Amino acid sequence: MATAWEVEFGTQSWFALTSVAVMIALVMALLFRGDEKPHAPRIGRRPDIFGGRARGRAEFLVHGKRFAEEGYAKYKHSMYKVQTADMERLILSTKYLNELRSVPGDVLSSVDAQCERHLAWWTTLDVVKNSSLHTDVVRVQLTQNLRIHSVPAHAMVHRITSKVVNRALVGVPLCQNEEWLQTSLGYTVDAFTISGELRPLSWFYRPVAYLKLDARKSVKRRLETATRLIRPLVEQRQQPDPKHVDVIQWMVAHAQTKRDRLPAELAHKILFLCLASIASSSMGVTHALYDLCAMPEYIPILREEVETVLTEHGGWTLAALNAMRKLDSFLKESQRMNHPGLFSFNRKVLKQITLSDGTRLERGTFVSVPTYCIARDAEYYPSPLTFDGFRFSRLRESSAEDSNKHQFTSTGPANLAFGYGLNACPGRYDFQFPHGQRDRPSNIHMDERIWPDRNQEIEFQLRK
Repeated sequence: MATAWEVEFGTQSWFALTSVAVMIALVMALLFRGDEKPHAPRIGRRPDIFGGRARGRAEFLVHGKRFAEEGYAKYKHSMYKVQTADMERLILSTKYLNELRSVPGDVLSSVDAQCERHLAWWTTLDVVKNSSLHTDVVRVQLTQNLRIHSVPAHAMVHRITSKVVNRALVGVPLCQNEEWLQTSLGYTVDAFTISGELRPLSWFYRPVAYLKLDARKSVKRRLETATRLIRPLVEQRQQPDPKHVDVIQWMVAHAQTKRDRLPAELAHKILFLCLASIASSSMGVTHALYDLCAMPEYIPILREEVETVLTEHGGWTLAALNAMRKLDSFLKESQRMNHPGLFSFNRKVLKQITLSDGTRLERGTFVSVPTYCIARDAEYYPSPLTFDGFRFSRLRESSAEDSNKHQFTSTGPANLAFGYGLNACPGRYDFQFPHGQRDRPSNIHMDERIWPDRNQEIEFQLRK
């Protein structure tokens, strides 16, 4: 029989262990509950200590499109929270865009948001945080020196885009170097592979999973290869009186720090620009080709416009490209119907922001805008689920005042997709789906991303 001391000691131990367990549970609950400010309604599962976050991530991977549509239907004029495959997000109405677009980067950061979304510390994309040299050069020098280049068509859109992009980034002859092309394309694939594998996992498991990824070593090898290939180019571009018009030349000329002048740093930033440009551009071109193959009645109309404009302008010029309103409209409509993701305007709040209606965005909050649903909203677009290739050219003709607003490259609350200038020469090839196929392949939804079917084949034939 237990003594009174043993009973008392056992009871105290039981109470002590229980108290410790409760305290641990409370601390964990505080750690994992997330910041509930602002008090927005939630779509999907609420994260909690008992596996709610993991289950929420898994559910979004499968039902992300349904969650986005449900949230938009209920709260398109306010905001809602949703646990995506990698993080909790606050999805905002477009009514907040005008006041948020001018918030400085040290308060509301696109760079920090992209680094967090793509796990920059694992994928090596954190190079963008060292300085803004690469984006400054693209925004100023590249924009001021853009030229139209006619390129021969290839069956692989990704490869076409890679050559066009690298022509602007590193110039001839490196843009034609097969080892460089494979390195820039491979880096994009490897970075997205690492990000895609790790994003659904909690921060606790990511280090272990990262060590098991083959792409981890591949990224390192590609960075070393890129540095080796770009080093002699950097040394050449450092000579006086440069005659080159490309991004690497401007980066060398405008680098302000010793680090930014290092070949390894320049190569890393160029690879990041390849990733940012090639992926989005090649998907946009692929979607447009699929839409043309599915609706071939647009081809002769667009071809006639291209031929007429080129004759009037004496070839490819910026003025000629701007005059191709039907082509511009078709590309914009294809972009509207095939957004690259469910959300855009991705930002991370670095300092507290108080919006005009009193809503407080707390530090650490990840905010987005429901782009995919906006593009399918009748409030913005009549018959939004119907593909109308000349929707935007009619709008430009009906209102000269708003003509620029409806261009392919324009952005606004109703059009937040990123559009890269398409310089490839249209109309020189006939193309169609194989074996009499008429239906467009369905897009692939994975997490918040929307991809074109990568297995779809297209038949190209040189026009006679």
